[in-house]
Amino acid sequence: MSNRIDAFLEEHNINGKIEHKLYFHYNGVEFAFLHKAEEAEVFASEFKWKYLITNTSADNHRFTDNKGYTMDKRNYYSVLSSINGIEEIDDSIVNLISTCCNLDIQSDLTFHYNDKEYPLVRSVDHKEYHPSDKQQISKKGFSIKQLKELTKDIIEIKKNQNKQKKVY
Repeated sequence: MSNRIDAFLEEHNINGKIEHKLYFHYNGVEFAFLHKAEEAEVFASEFKWKYLITNTSADNHRFTDNKGYTMDKRNYYSVLSSINGIEEIDDSIVNLISTCCNLDIQSDLTFHYNDKEYPLVRSVDHKEYHPSDKQQISKKGFSIKQLKELTKDIIEIKKNQNKQKKVY
């Protein structure tokens, strides 16, 4: 069985303002139940550190322990359970792909948004899915085509968000 990460991008209307949230499932396990899936904890930890190296502000991140209880800060034991804000979500995608291709993780990645699925990471086939490492050791690779499709939708979200800001 292949490891599988599902990333869900959702829009929420909060007081007339559209907010975006990204959360994850690992092999169907929600982050509140990481303690039941050791591999999920490995993924969550690796992704958190890769993402937070380039995104140091913790204002738009939700941290939990491995049982899903909210933590007020990040520490060695915390898990990045969700990301809020379309800019932060956009910034997370490359790190999410990289984490899934990590030799210790090796997970498929499907990004879900508005009833669309973007299979970003799958087994390397040298046609659509290309290795992300120079040595080509990783069995998982990413799809430039799928990444472009997702990027187009995220750009559209940003345009709509900017239009919304101008209205107020």
